[in-house]
Amino acid sequence: MDKIQLKITPPLASVLNAEPSGWVSIEKELTEGVTMKDFLAEIEPNFENFRNLVFDPATSEVNEEVTFFLNDKLLTFPGVLETVLQDGDRVMLALIFAGG
Repeated sequence: MDKIQLKITPPLASVLNAEPSGWVSIEKELTEGVTMKDFLAEIEPNFENFRNLVFDPATSEVNEEVTFFLNDKLLTFPGVLETVLQDGDRVMLALIFAGG
């Protein structure tokens, strides 16, 4: 089984009502050839409003306000959900901030 680590940044973690301040880190064992979509489906039950925040309710695609990193490299849209994960991969989710 492959181990994949998920890290969620503090701002996103607080929106998910996870830990009030600080990073959330989860490690999951999944079968070989799992996609990001499969991985997110495994994570979703851990957080009450995960689906509403990470996925666009109208399209069921990934919400582009959430940034995905895989092994410290930015994943670009489209195609995030089809990304195949491997043993030891590190996934990080962060909210996009904009302003002036």
